[in-house]
Amino acid sequence: MVIADPRPDVVPEVLDETVYASWTARVVATVLDGLALSGLGYLVAGPALDVDLIPPVTFGTDTSSMSDVAPGARAVLVAVVVLVLLLQGYGGATPGKRVVGIAVVDDQTGRPVGLVRTVLRSFAHLLDAILFIGYLRPLWNAERRTFADSIVGTVVLRTRTVRSNLALEGLVSRRGTLRTGRPGARGSLGEPATPGWEARTTAVAAVVTVGLALFSGSWSSGGASGASAESCSFPVLDSGTFTPTGATLSADDSVSTERRFWVESTTTQPATEVAARWHWVRTVPEGATVQLVATSADGTLDARTVAELPVATPTDTVVDGAVVGELTVDVSTLGPGWVAQTSISVDGSQLATCSMTDPLA
Repeated sequence: MVIADPRPDVVPEVLDETVYASWTARVVATVLDGLALSGLGYLVAGPALDVDLIPPVTFGTDTSSMSDVAPGARAVLVAVVVLVLLLQGYGGATPGKRVVGIAVVDDQTGRPVGLVRTVLRSFAHLLDAILFIGYLRPLWNAERRTFADSIVGTVVLRTRTVRSNLALEGLVSRRGTLRTGRPGARGSLGEPATPGWEARTTAVAAVVTVGLALFSGSWSSGGASGASAESCSFPVLDSGTFTPTGATLSADDSVSTERRFWVESTTTQPATEVAARWHWVRTVPEGATVQLVATSADGTLDARTVAELPVATPTDTVVDGAVVGELTVDVSTLGPGWVAQTSISVDGSQLATCSMTDPLA
């Protein structure tokens, strides 16, 4: 329970009975924060970044997608997360919480809990995430606390006007700029009892949050996946012997575009695998092999595979449900600019070759 302060002009939210934030308000605030961060992530890093809405405050991100984000964009996103932690730690509310009108405070003093406890509370939300029981706990808890709130010693109040954090109170008061709401003020936007700076701050938070949220969802998208291929064809000999007629090399790269509002981003995914498939006429003689070799741009790395064709394989390249004359190699470690070449030989004598280069290089 938040205790009352003897100075009635300092702690407006505890002069009446304490009003804890509803579960619905907390969910709405979390969604608003998540949508805003998702939109910011798109503007800064493009669609390569996958942002989750939960847990709140830290806004978990897919670590695999973070590896695709440029270092500069990654630094901006980290700075934003730190800023959000500071806003809640020393102001009591993230932008989403301020818009909804709720604040996280110490359960005894009614003050924002600072950066360290805010970070600890964020990690404690991992316990809340187990089967979502902790996130649902405010529905039946008397003080509407999650497990993280109980562990760290916080409550979430329905207010936009809270006491200043102890670490900031001395600094701000020395400059003569410390301002608080009138007794009983709940801090809703436009309420006369709310200090002017509170209303202006809430209005700015609302505009920024809604503006960024507009970029959180895709308006249109398109692209091609696995569309890069190179085909080679060879003349059919009249000698009546085994003859390759064609080969196809394909890479599993992809290019996609996405538009959110008026901003369009393009994402390219380099190939991780190259496949080669051969076709021929007449039966296969003994000693017939196919080979696929991929080499890095500087020639220092390569990946290769060789397969021997079954003797007397008919012209159909699918035998007993298995593809004959198809090879694959992993090019994910070769870097951009790789070159792939496939060949078909009989007793070491090369009959035909086909090659392709990295289509995204």
